[in-house]
This record gives sequence, C-alpha cells and structure tokens, in this order.
Amino acid sequence: MRRVEQNGALTETKEHREEDAQGITKESSGDDYTTALEGEHLGPGKRRGCFAWQPYPLSPFIERLDWVLDIFCNFRGMGWNWRISGLPPPPKWVQEQLQENSSPNAPQRDTRTTDSKMARVYYTRAELLRANLKTFMLGCLILDLLKVIVNHDPYFWGIQSRPPPAYLPIFLASSPILLRFYRLAVSQLLIKWSLQTLFSLAPLFFSGILGPNIIGARAEPWMYPDTWGSYAHVLDRGLAGWWAGWWHQTFRFAFAEPARKLIRLAGLGPRSLPAQFLQLLTAFALSGFLHACASYTQPGPTRPFRGPLCFFLLQALAVAAETLLVRSLKDSRLLRSLPRWLGRLIRLLYVHVWFYHTAPLLADDFARGGLWLYEPVPISPLRALGVGVRGDGWWCWGGQWIYLHQGKRWWKSGIAF
Repeated sequence: MRRVEQNGALTETKEHREEDAQGITKESSGDDYTTALEGEHLGPGKRRGCFAWQPYPLSPFIERLDWVLDIFCNFRGMGWNWRISGLPPPPKWVQEQLQENSSPNAPQRDTRTTDSKMARVYYTRAELLRANLKTFMLGCLILDLLKVIVNHDPYFWGIQSRPPPAYLPIFLASSPILLRFYRLAVSQLLIKWSLQTLFSLAPLFFSGILGPNIIGARAEPWMYPDTWGSYAHVLDRGLAGWWAGWWHQTFRFAFAEPARKLIRLAGLGPRSLPAQFLQLLTAFALSGFLHACASYTQPGPTRPFRGPLCFFLLQALAVAAETLLVRSLKDSRLLRSLPRWLGRLIRLLYVHVWFYHTAPLLADDFARGGLWLYEPVPISPLRALGVGVRGDGWWCWGGQWIYLHQGKRWWKSGIAF
C-alpha cells in the first residue's frame, strides 16, 4: 500500500530512482521496499514539494505512526493506491507529479475520467470549505425540523402502537400505506442528513482549521470529495445504483475486501458471475452484522437479526436478482426501444416499492431502539419559536454530559456520556 505525500520529507532523487530501476534498495520489507528518503524527520506540515507515492516507511517512528494512523482513519482510501472505485481520481497535475517523482514500480496513473455521477471533488480550499460549511448549516436546519417531527410522533419514540400525531392531514393519518411512506421518508432523511452533516465536519476541521501548515497533504481539497454520489445512479441502475453509487461508500473497502480473499480461496474468476454474487453477499452480510451489533447495544427492545441483518441480506438478494434480470434483457428489442425517461421512471418506482416493503425492518428497529431520541443540534430555532413539544426550548444540550452509571452487573457499569 502507498499513499500520496509531498516532497521535502519525501524527496526521491534521480539516483534513488535509478537504484530502484536496477533493483538496488537501501531498506526492504517483504516483497515491497522503502527507499531512503530525504528529510524523513520533518513533520507533514513542512513538506512543500511535489507529490510522490510513499510506501511504508521503516524509520523514523513518527513517520511510521503518521502513515499507519492515516491508513487506519481513511475509510474510502482517498490519497491511497487502494482508493474505492466510486471516487474521482486526483487532479491531472497531481497524477503527473506522482508518475514523475515516484519509483518505476509505483502505482500507474489513473486513466479514468471524472463524470457527473461521481462524487464531487474540490480543487481549492475555499471551494471545499464553502461547500461543506453550507452543507453543515443546511444540515443543522433540516435536522432541527426533523427533530421537531420526531418529538411529535410516538412512532419515533419506539411506541409503534400509538396513533399518529393529530396535526397530520386526515388523508395521511388514515391511510396505512401513506403513513408508512411518510415515516420511512422521515427516517431516511434523518439517516442521510445526520451522516451528511457529520461528514461535513471532517474537511472543515482537517483542511480548514488544521490546514496544510499542520497536516500537509492531508489538507489538500481534492482529498475530501463529497460522501454521496449523484441520484442519477439510482435512476440509471436501480437498486445496484442506490447502494453502489448514490449511498455513502464509507465502509465499501472494508466490506468488499474479505470477499476478494474468499474468491481466491474458491478459485473463482474475479469477474465471473459467481464471484460477483459472492462479493455482493459478503459485503451486505458484513454490513448487516455491523448494524445488528449496533442494534444490540441500543437500550430499546430491538431485533438485531430479524431487523437490520435481515434487511441487508434481502438487499443482496434483490441486487443479485436485478443484475440477472438486466443481463437477460440486455440485448432484447424491448429494452433497446424503451425511452430513457421511461426506464428511469420504472427504476425509480420499483426501487421505492421495494424499500416500502423491506425498509421497515431497519427503520422500525431504529425507532424501537431509541436512536431518534438523540439531539442532533445544540440550538433549535424552531423550538425557540414554540413549535416543539411542551418543555422544549432553544437550548437542546442541557443535562448531564458525563456521569458514572451503576448497573446491576459490573460489566453494565461505567462512564456514560
């Protein structure tokens, strides 16, 4: 594995590159090697040169620690040679520097072009910070509105047998189908905007507050593409586009890599249909298990296996069925003659009909567990105007922030936040 780093602490001289080409290395580690680089004792904030690929440094310790912490915290691999496929490549000028300043066996230049469906990438810090500050502020307002809705609806408290709030229109409150659509839509918006608002803090902190003077290349604006892709993925690819293109890809690498090992052990061709289905099932099973573990730790009466795990396994089966159907109809006259707008409309409809029937497995479990009782924003303009429930005010983060919790058993006791 290699990451993008700047020269200065990472200067490969012409002599170093010639030694690499001849197979002469000063330090080695397994099948890969690390060339002795000039100025490795410098911190990342003092690197001001061109970009180069940095393999695992064998010394000094602080350089190794920085490298390991970066790979540990970098979920999507931006700035690494294992970057997930949905992310745009580094800018052209960065790739040119990487090829010029790195050893011959360094990762090859990424020839993919950026398209409108990829996550948006930023080329200046001002553009990055402006966009993420806008996302953060908009997210706080949307979450405040959603929290007011949650506080009025017993469903989101985990009491799913209670009638809907009285302020809902009669056509909505009296229709089980429309009421389910409404609550699922609110749940989806809560999930998306909670994550999107949280994710916007990373570029604001690392690129905006710390900046290149402290963390060097990690503050580059193109290191922080948007977390969500274009919704056109869903319109053009259906369920596969929902999960592999539009929805956030934070855990994609961690969920996909175990399947690669299983595929090699099974002796399957990496691009064969059985290998693709194995990778699909493994990724969704791991995601389901992760969400089931989170469900188990919630205080409410959750159903980790019949809820989140079952939901994600069903997504794997649905995407597999969708893939088989699309492949079987790929060369049919019907599919070729279908107008693009009609195909998009069909995908939009069946995707949301599918989630209407399966999403309650996850959404109901979130509500039963008490997930939506959390306060997303410290200050609420809406509740300051009196649209909240009785006892609500403009300040939402009151009470104890940290205290010692005593449970019935020692393993149920500890520091509570």
